[in-house]
Amino acid sequence: MYIFCSFPGISVFVPEGAVPKGYSEELYITYNRETMDKPKLNSRQTMLTPIIICGPASMTLVKPMILTSSHCAAQISSDWKYSIYYCKGQSRTSSSWEKIATLGEETINTSVYCQLNHDTCSMVVDHLGWYCLVGEPNHDRHPMKLLQLAAFAPCLSTAIDYNIRIYVVDNTPDALESVLQTEHKQGGVLLQKPQIIQFRYSGTNLCLSIEEIMTGWRSKLAANYQEIPFCHIWSGASSTLHCSFQLERTEASVGMVHCRIEVSQGIDSNTQSLQITRTADEMDLEQKSNCCSEHDTGNSMRIEPPNKAFRICRPYRIELCEVLDPPKSRGNDWRLLAVKLGVDRYTNYFAVRPSPTDLILDLWEALHREEGALMDLLGVFQEMGRPDAVAVIEKQLTSWL
Repeated sequence: MYIFCSFPGISVFVPEGAVPKGYSEELYITYNRETMDKPKLNSRQTMLTPIIICGPASMTLVKPMILTSSHCAAQISSDWKYSIYYCKGQSRTSSSWEKIATLGEETINTSVYCQLNHDTCSMVVDHLGWYCLVGEPNHDRHPMKLLQLAAFAPCLSTAIDYNIRIYVVDNTPDALESVLQTEHKQGGVLLQKPQIIQFRYSGTNLCLSIEEIMTGWRSKLAANYQEIPFCHIWSGASSTLHCSFQLERTEASVGMVHCRIEVSQGIDSNTQSLQITRTADEMDLEQKSNCCSEHDTGNSMRIEPPNKAFRICRPYRIELCEVLDPPKSRGNDWRLLAVKLGVDRYTNYFAVRPSPTDLILDLWEALHREEGALMDLLGVFQEMGRPDAVAVIEKQLTSWL
C-alpha cells in the first residue's frame, strides 16, 4: 500500500505498521464541499476545512493515521473554539455526524488528536471516515476567517453585455478548485490571482462595489453596489457563492474592459481591491491555456513510496522509542520532544499509547515533508541533551550516504 499521498490542500500519512502485517486494502482520500453532506451547525459555527474523506471506514488500523488539511482561520487564537466532527460515511444526512472533540476539552477517552498550525489542521485518527474542523466564537469574541475573492468572466467578444462574477469562498485550495471546475464548464476565465480578505464574526454583510469603469462601458446595476449577507458566508451555504456585475457596452469599437471592484465588511474592516483590465486577445489566449491545462491542475494526486515517505527507518525508530519512552528525572524524554516539536497541546493523548515517542515521530513525519527535516530533528535532540538519540539520527543520516 502507499504511504503518503495528497490532493490540493489535503493529505494522508500512513505510518509504518498502521495496518496488520499481510493485510491489503485500497485506501482513498478526497474532499467534499456539498452542502447536503455537511454536519448541521448552529448560526455561530462555521466550517474551517472541507470535509476530508478517507476510507474505507471499515479498515482496521493498528496505529493511527494522520489526515492533514488546509484551514481558513485567520489566526490560531483564543478567539476561536475549535471542534472536530466525524461521520462514519455512507450516509448523506447531517444527523449522522457527531462532535468527537473540542480542543482544550479533551480527555483520555478522546479518539482524535488535532494539531493546528497557522494554515493547516492535522488530525491523528484511529478510524477512517469523514472528518472536518468547525470553529465558533469563544464566548463573546469576534474571530476572523480568511476568504478568497476570485473574479471570472467569459472571453471579451462583440456582445453588448459583459458579465463579471466575483466568488467568495474559504481560503483553502479545494474551495478554489471547486470554483475553477464550475467556471471551466461555463467557459469562464480567472481574471487575476485571487485576493485574500479577512471576514469577522460580526453579523456585518460583505459589501462589493464596482468603480472606475472605463469609457465605453457602463454598469447595468442602478447603484453599482451589492451585498452578500453575513449568514450566507459564515454558514457556507454554497460552495460557489458569488455575485455578478453586468457591464453594458456603450461604444461598439472598444476592445478592452477595465474596472475596479472594492470589497469590504463594513466601514472599519480591511478593504480588498480587484483590478480588472482585459483585452479580447488576452482573454482568448488565457481561455485556450486553461483548456489545455485543465487536467494538469485538477484533482492530481501525489504518492510517495516508503523509501521517501519515512525519514527514519524502522530499526532506528525502535531505538529512539527505547531511549525516549522511559521517563527521565530531568524530563528530557518524549515529553520534552513533544514540546520541542510543538505538539504538546494535549500530551495525555500520547501518554496512553504503547509508545508515545513512536506516535510523536509519526506526527513529525506527516508535518515535515521538507528537505533538511531530519537534520532539524537531530538539532532538537542536541538541545534536549540526548546524545543517545543524536547517535541514532546520525546512523540514519550515514545510511543515506
